[in-house]
Amino acid sequence: SFVTPNHPAISSLILKAAGKLKDLSGSSSFYAYQTGNSNDVRMQIAAVYAALHDEGIIYRGVPASYEEVGQRITLPDQVLSTKIGNCIELTLLFASVLESVGIHSGVVLQKGHAYLAVWLVDDCCQYSVCDDASFIEKKCAEGIDEMLVIECTQVTEEKTSFEDAQQIAETNLADLSKFELFIDIRRCRLERILPLP
Repeated sequence: SFVTPNHPAISSLILKAAGKLKDLSGSSSFYAYQTGNSNDVRMQIAAVYAALHDEGIIYRGVPASYEEVGQRITLPDQVLSTKIGNCIELTLLFASVLESVGIHSGVVLQKGHAYLAVWLVDDCCQYSVCDDASFIEKKCAEGIDEMLVIECTQVTEEKTSFEDAQQIAETNLADLSKFELFIDIRRCRLERILPLP
């Protein structure tokens, strides 16, 4: 529900990402999965990463709150306006932009951390929540190439590339002792879990 693809603040970020996409591919159009080519989808994700990187967002730890379980979440539009976000907030922002352009993603939760998994093919999990890290690892494997993972906090680092962010997330995913679960946003939508108004 915290992934908000229709918020007006997301639209301005898509315009910036379209400019980045034109630089990468020669076209500013987000076709999502229409070409059937996972490399085209990867390029669209890289363009969104580049646009977020240019926003100048600063990383912060967990915001002040008084919950005993969980944490207070700053919504994607607030992250863009304040230019401050933590791992889950940046992941939700990235997921919001991707959903707005028709690309399916999900949130990977591990102990004390969150990052993004993105479908390179037009698919989703059978269930909204998956507790099997090997499912994502297999989908990300070379030769399968149906998913990729991204460490979203890297958009706050000055000299980190899209490829660096993928590598860091792959390292996180490989540590099975920290993995908790994956929430597939597309499957959630099919199950009528909708964005906050």
